[in-house]
Amino acid sequence: MIFENEIKVPIVQHVPIEPAVSLAYLENDGTLVVHSANQGPHILRKTISKALGLNLDSVRVIKTLVGRGGFGVKQDAVLEPLNGALALAEKGLFS
Repeated sequence: MIFENEIKVPIVQHVPIEPAVSLAYLENDGTLVVHSANQGPHILRKTISKALGLNLDSVRVIKTLVGRGGFGVKQDAVLEPLNGALALAEKGLFS
């Protein structure tokens, strides 16, 4: 016996409403501080330090609230290394 039927399911995509945002600045002691709603702050810290050629001890990542969930899509570095580079460039420490 063969059963044939058509089943329709709505398109589903895990996309958080909150956009990718971050804030970066230098503290007085030269530590680069990055605020981000990233789900993996320790991995993000390593990524930023490697991308900018900084010692891991000179990078601090502060994880902010991830809103109504990130569903796994807030694990990667998006704007954070760029914002870190801009914060360093503002002080003449990155070219």
